[in-house]
Amino acid sequence: MKGIKKMVAGVLVASALINSPPVLWTAANAKVYAASQVTKSTTSNYPINVNGLMTTIHTIQTNGRILVSAKELAQHFSATYTYNKKQKKHYISRKSPKLEMILMQNSETIIVNGKKKTLSIPSKLVKNELYVDATRMSELLGGQLLIDQQVMILSTKGQAETNKSLLTFDGTQKSIRTLSFDKTTLYSIHDLASAFGASVSFNKKNKMITIYEKNKQILLNPFSNTLNVNGKKSKMPSTPVVIKDVPYADLTSIVNALGGDIEGRFIATAGFLKGSNTTPQWVSPSLILVKNEDNSVLKLINIHSRKVVATIPQSDAVVSPDGKYAAYVDDNGLLYTIDLMNGKTKQISDDDDVKVDLIWSKDSKRLYFIQGSNNDVISVVSVDSGVITKLVDDKVKYKSDLLLSPDGTTILYTAAKEAKTTYTDNQNTDVDSIDTAGTDPQLFIVDLTSNNKQPVQLTNSADNKVDSNFVSNNQVIYLSATNDKTSFPSLKMLKGGQEETLLANKNIIDITVSDGTIYVVIEEANGTYTIHSLNPETKKLTQLASTKEMITSLSVSPYNKQIAVTMLSQTGEKVAILENGQFVDITK
Repeated sequence: MKGIKKMVAGVLVASALINSPPVLWTAANAKVYAASQVTKSTTSNYPINVNGLMTTIHTIQTNGRILVSAKELAQHFSATYTYNKKQKKHYISRKSPKLEMILMQNSETIIVNGKKKTLSIPSKLVKNELYVDATRMSELLGGQLLIDQQVMILSTKGQAETNKSLLTFDGTQKSIRTLSFDKTTLYSIHDLASAFGASVSFNKKNKMITIYEKNKQILLNPFSNTLNVNGKKSKMPSTPVVIKDVPYADLTSIVNALGGDIEGRFIATAGFLKGSNTTPQWVSPSLILVKNEDNSVLKLINIHSRKVVATIPQSDAVVSPDGKYAAYVDDNGLLYTIDLMNGKTKQISDDDDVKVDLIWSKDSKRLYFIQGSNNDVISVVSVDSGVITKLVDDKVKYKSDLLLSPDGTTILYTAAKEAKTTYTDNQNTDVDSIDTAGTDPQLFIVDLTSNNKQPVQLTNSADNKVDSNFVSNNQVIYLSATNDKTSFPSLKMLKGGQEETLLANKNIIDITVSDGTIYVVIEEANGTYTIHSLNPETKKLTQLASTKEMITSLSVSPYNKQIAVTMLSQTGEKVAILENGQFVDITK
């Protein structure tokens, strides 16, 4: 058959081009076919892969050549087949793209859109059905038909192309052989398996393709779109194709079968970290620490490979500015640090008092925290000596949101006065009334260089104050919100005793500061979520990214200003990185 020696093949995504339902090709069909002896006048069902689905087509053999049913072939190209008994002519027509064909039995001539063309072998009429040269007719119909491994492979849109494609496996690019038809591309099973450290064998006798990967065996063959992984079967969107003993298959199906995950052109061979993952903290330009809510542990992830490089059996920890350590308090109130590179832990002191809001000093040598069962003391501890020093002990309860200025000389926190409770009895058991006047949270700062370290109140307004932060050593911002659910929070800044509004009338979801720049997440009126940078001096708001996914928080890298966000997912929250204006998932 003309052109058989120049084989390349492939499949397209399953389409509705076939007018009748396909007959599934099974191993039993293959055995029947292989055992049959087809003669000139005997018809047989031949396996054919049409745009990714296995079916059969009626064929005959004449002079060692295979001819296919003209009517069935036309149907695969969305064309109509008719026969004029009076003229003894066979017609194939299609509206788009326009096509008019005229064929006659026992003739090599075919008229295509008014022009005479030639088939490589005369058409034959068997049992009132016309059979034609499969390869040449497919070409004239606008496609390509090839035969390999006792399977016809038909593309109804143009010719197949072999090529190579660059995919990224765990951060490293690899060249993978591909086989493409139109918009569908199949990938070399050998190349994909090699990237996973797996091996592949192809049994020419039973046409079975086997992938071996650790304790996993994956079976597939060119007669079926069924994938078998250790006995568990699933369907692929297309049937594998074998060309010159090289098997090709659907990329996602093979990656998932090998235990990997794929996003775009990135493949994580060990899969993405799944579940609800929150509170990303930058450890280095390439490492990020996240909290896995499902297991109450911390995971250290390489953002380039998406691999989990370490697991910390704690639910909360704070990364040091130098990225070497994380500090945490255990259930007994004891303070520890853990070396993020080797996993070794160190107990800082024997003090078992309550400790919250851990903050590292800029040189990573001290830890500040709020202490006591009533959260009324602010202390600092030397990581090397374990000596704890009280900085603020003014008996004001329920301090929170502890922060350190960029130069490390000032601490910021939130505190509120207790409500006044009036009782009806002397034993203070029956509450008469509770007066909450003046109990709104307020911001305080403490100059750590002063001798008395007396707290200075910065605000006295009757609003909720959240997400407070230093923009510079003498600039403090916070979100001001009221209990009115219909009003948006406003972003305010305090400087030199003066307060000004930086941003209002926006549904601000989260704010953070990095190197003097404010970063803001906003839910827009159309339901999209946007990230902006805000210049505190000019109040200029610059949009950096937009997404339809719900952003719940953001974290800006102190190394290169790369942005990590948490987004709402089907399993909780996921972590993504903003790269070139697009969000790339780090967890799933």
